[in-house]
Amino acid sequence: MIFTALLFLCGSLAHAQLLKGICKGFMPKDSILTISYSPTGGVFDQAFINMKVSKDGSFSWDGPITERNQDIAVTVNDMTFGAHLFAGKTVRMTLDKNERMINVIFDGPEKEVSIVVNEMESTYDIMKYLSDDPTSKKTDKEYRIMLDENYKKVVSLIKGIKSEKQCQFYRDLNDGKYTWVKLRLITNEAAEKILSLEDIPEYKTLMSKIDPNTDIAYRTNLGYAYVSGKNNIKLGFRTDMGPYCRNLMALTDKYVTNPLLRQDLVKSVGQFYFRYGDNSGDYHQFFSDVCRWARKDSVAYAEYKEVVASWDKTRKGTECFDITLTDRGGKTCRLRDIVKGKFTYIDVWATWCGPCKNEIPYLAKLVEKEKNNNKLQVISISIDQNVAAWKKMIDTDKTAWTQYNVSGEVAKTFCAQWGIQGIPRFIMIDPAGLIFNADAPRPSEEKTAKIINEQTKVDL
Repeated sequence: MIFTALLFLCGSLAHAQLLKGICKGFMPKDSILTISYSPTGGVFDQAFINMKVSKDGSFSWDGPITERNQDIAVTVNDMTFGAHLFAGKTVRMTLDKNERMINVIFDGPEKEVSIVVNEMESTYDIMKYLSDDPTSKKTDKEYRIMLDENYKKVVSLIKGIKSEKQCQFYRDLNDGKYTWVKLRLITNEAAEKILSLEDIPEYKTLMSKIDPNTDIAYRTNLGYAYVSGKNNIKLGFRTDMGPYCRNLMALTDKYVTNPLLRQDLVKSVGQFYFRYGDNSGDYHQFFSDVCRWARKDSVAYAEYKEVVASWDKTRKGTECFDITLTDRGGKTCRLRDIVKGKFTYIDVWATWCGPCKNEIPYLAKLVEKEKNNNKLQVISISIDQNVAAWKKMIDTDKTAWTQYNVSGEVAKTFCAQWGIQGIPRFIMIDPAGLIFNADAPRPSEEKTAKIINEQTKVDL
């Protein structure tokens, strides 16, 4: 799912030009780069800001930074770099592209700290170790060797930091991030070999050494991993997440004293239940209980009041919402008019959404498989505000199913009707025009084809 966070402006140390940079030998896609930053230094507190790059390749950022965290990440053309900023001072960053890669060069105050932060950003990018691409995928042993080599490189660079206090902080942070990635690798290995983590001695040893309430455990996600790792309730997306979330709440009460970690777990419980779960449980009771449990942190659940309201309106058997859709040629129609008479599978997406585009090949296979099924129709509804980009993409893809767009106020109304907070989102409507599933499984999930087969099978 794609969510955009606004930068938290309170508690800043400075609003001076903290970062000046330049792209040499290339321009970022659409002349945009993204700065991500966490005011608390935690994983769940990330903010993302799109920065315009000037025609000469230059860019600058005015902050803010906080006493808790002065490290930022800069993402350019799917590559991410790190930097460490200083209140009232300017760090200069040069992104220099050669034939093979983009090199980063720092200048300014204590540039050795930025060098370390940049190396750690690259070393502990988890996607480097979880590739599904057969051309780049490595064995478990090779990933471990790569992680160890990268860890040692960071250790060597940390020695160049002049301040002993900073040096010790980054030593501890490096150790924590190293342990975190190692746990992820073990978890991935266990999933591939269908093993229980509790049966893996290395996993148990690493977990036993974690104190979830230390600051480093909070900053490296180890505290969260420790608590969630003790949850023995199965996690089932688009199901009633109440049992899993209530157990996570109990584990939080049992193990967590760090208030920042507790805030993250409060947010996580809300995300699991209201974003990844469905309305099959007693969600009104859960909302009441979780707000009481969260205490002062219950403000994190304000956004989910709309989800609760939409769940009330999107129960199975409820009449489908109506909205005006616009096709490629500008012709309009009403959603209720086109869904009646057939079982309808709706794909809600946008051209800028990576996970949405990842589902398109699976959707194409589903459409091809069901092309002779006259009881089924598949439609895509784009929420692109840039209608030209939408038209360009569907003209290029030439999909075999009908494409519509909603934009502006119509898109806002559509998303509010269905409680859409992130995409991709899939919806199933029955032939009577009634909601079958307002948050249906994706085309890439096996149960999608099974549901469609059950609902559209030919009567004997």
